[in-house]
Formats: sequence, structure tokens, C-alpha cells
Amino acid sequence: MRAATLSERTRIAREVHDGVGHSLTRLLLQVEALKVTHRGDERTTSELSELSMGLGEALSSMRTSVHALSDSAIDLGAELNRLGATSGIDDVSVEYRPDSTPPAAVTRTIVSLVRESLTNAARHARARHACVRVSELPGLWQVLVRNDGTMPELPAHATGPEGLLDGLSRGGMGLASMQEGVEVLGGTLRVSCNDEFRVFASIPKGRR
Repeated sequence: MRAATLSERTRIAREVHDGVGHSLTRLLLQVEALKVTHRGDERTTSELSELSMGLGEALSSMRTSVHALSDSAIDLGAELNRLGATSGIDDVSVEYRPDSTPPAAVTRTIVSLVRESLTNAARHARARHACVRVSELPGLWQVLVRNDGTMPELPAHATGPEGLLDGLSRGGMGLASMQEGVEVLGGTLRVSCNDEFRVFASIPKGRR
């Protein structure tokens, strides 16, 4: 029953975004074009500016509602399993047994981090095995993604946790955006590569 409800919410959010959202965006662009056409007419330009502002507010409100609907539709456990199954890696194990549901912003960040980590493991490291573990502790959420792939070549200065993270970020592996997403929530991101490659994030609770 819950899966069906989540699927329906996702469908509705997508239809609203693709239908209403695109229509409002098109109207907003048309109004902006009219403002250029009538830039010599102050009264018309003023009225068009008010219309543009109203359309912008409506578009912003619609996006907020769609995001809220989409966020409530994310089943984190199911999404983690889906990411593992579609990663292109032969064997991906997923461990996720929470006592509560993460806030929407935390859920989005976890999904993004796991998706990017598995994509890197498959595309850059050519991993055959990977493990995803999301753990809930009393004061924080922890995310660990590890794989048995090979490390890409890095600059000589890319040593230590910070240097490694910087080197990988410059290598087009998306780690900079992953780090930014975690830090916005007050968390930390670390990477390491000894016998295996690891991406580890800690996100404190209390963030929405």
C-alpha cells in the first residue's frame, strides 16, 4: 500500500512539474519578450513587470509544492536498493536499518551521495563489488560507500584526506558537489583508498 502511495505521489509531482511548470516558464519568457518589445511604453512595461513578478511567484510556489511532494515520496531504503541494482556493478550490497526516517534534505543528500559514489565506482574505478551502508546513530546519520575498484591517476600533491579529496574532485568525479551537499547540512565528507576506495559522510541530526 505504501509503495503504491509513493509511486502515485511521484507521478503527480512529475506531471505537475512537466505540465504546469513548463507552461508557467513559457508564459514568463513570453512576458519578458513583450517587455523588450514595449520598452518605450512605460505603462505597458510596468504592467508587464507586475505580471512577470506574479508568474515568477506562482512558479516558485509550484516548485516548492512539487519538491515537498517528491521529498515525501522518497522511500530511502527502496531508492538505495534501486541505485545498487542499476549501478552497473556486478555485486552491490545495501545495509539500511534505521529507527526513524531522515528529514527530506538529508534523504536527498544521501541519495545524491550514494548515486555519485556508485557511478564513480563503475565508470572510473571499474569496480566489481561495492557496499552501501546507511546507519542511524543517536546524534547523526552516517553513510559509507566502499568498492574494490582501482584508483584513477592523481596529481603528486594529492596526498592525505584533504589532498585526495581535492585531487579526485578535479578529476571530474563529482566529489566537490557531494562535499558541498554534506557540508550544507553541517556534516563532513571523507575519502580514503587503501585496500579499497571509501566515501564516508557524517550528517548531524536536527537539520531539516
